[in-house]
Amino acid sequence: MLVGLTALAAVAAYWLGMWLAADGFTKDEIYHYPQIEAFAEGRFEINRDLAMLPGYHAIIGALAWAGGLGGALSLPAARVISWGLCSLAPVLFFLCARALGKDNRFSLSLAFLLSPLLFPFFFILYTDIPSLLFLLGVLLLTLRRRYQLAGLMAVLSLLLRQSNVIWVFFFALVALGQEGVWARLVQRDFRPVLHALAGLWLFVFAGLAFLAFVYWNGGIALGGPGQARGEGVGMHRVERLYPTQIYLLLFTMFVLFVPLHIRNLPRIARMIRRRPVICLCIGVMSLAFYLWTFWADHPWNSNLSYLRNQILQLLREDLYLRIAAFIPMAWTLCSLCVTPLQRRSFYYLYPVTVAALLPVSLVEPRYFIVPVALFMLAKKRESTPLDLWTIAVYAPVTGLLYYRISQGGFFL
Repeated sequence: MLVGLTALAAVAAYWLGMWLAADGFTKDEIYHYPQIEAFAEGRFEINRDLAMLPGYHAIIGALAWAGGLGGALSLPAARVISWGLCSLAPVLFFLCARALGKDNRFSLSLAFLLSPLLFPFFFILYTDIPSLLFLLGVLLLTLRRRYQLAGLMAVLSLLLRQSNVIWVFFFALVALGQEGVWARLVQRDFRPVLHALAGLWLFVFAGLAFLAFVYWNGGIALGGPGQARGEGVGMHRVERLYPTQIYLLLFTMFVLFVPLHIRNLPRIARMIRRRPVICLCIGVMSLAFYLWTFWADHPWNSNLSYLRNQILQLLREDLYLRIAAFIPMAWTLCSLCVTPLQRRSFYYLYPVTVAALLPVSLVEPRYFIVPVALFMLAKKRESTPLDLWTIAVYAPVTGLLYYRISQGGFFL
């Protein structure tokens, strides 16, 4: 019954999402669609308005060509093909949860699908969910110790988003932990270590390929919106670190995991009672650093048709609201500190996430999709009722959010 109800809810949500999809282009679709159309028609020029390598566009274009739509690919037809590809992501998420032995894999996978951070991107021509799909494939193969296939999938994931290299590095750390490399190093037993490293040679190749691309391209981003007209030059340049990414991530995770944070309140209270002075000092210093480094000055963060920009600009302009927003951020950080993860190697997720986000100047929740999905898998087995409470929060929030997006009210 649980399997049947989960499958029914997932299919219903997916079909509702397709039915509510916006008629016209949604934000960056205007840059992605021409590239897909060009590939479907057999034209292999690269659109300079794209910031990423066109692997996703090549997949959709190839499927459209194979289906006889090469010369007449409409936006709805391209979306249907993309929907079919994106629908594999919840399946791979479920398989990863099963590989980790999670008893709550059905409810957890439904929560993954209905997450307000992920759900809208299943139904538009964006690279985020297909990119996540490949990364979940890397994780699944890594958990099954199919390291050669995992490395190959890791290399292919760079063709969708070259920034995936940081997550390839995380999966390599998971693989090394899975093979007990660190314990072997302590014991000075180097032969198994060298054997494990040799099995991950494709992961190393992915990193070298990324470095070669950066050297050849002169930067991480291929181009960017407006690049072809000279308007996007420098928009993805790394000039400093941007802690606001971490602040918005913590705020987003507070909204996404409210039931978890409420359940963790007793644990947080015990943690504070053990070291009250240290916790107070850390809290005061964190607040001061937060107020001093709340930067959201990227030109694209000034467009108020995005919900994230409305929140960011409101916090920038109102000191008291910015201080109030620190409360859920601090609560989330404390909750993460007391939330056990399933494996020791999964704790690398936190520093890798920080390393992935800090250099990115455009503050945007889409960059949180991968770490949030991995966190859902990395947590220790939770009870199904906690997932059901999470889904109860997601359903109305996601429904309202996606409806407003489909009607052109705002975008994430």
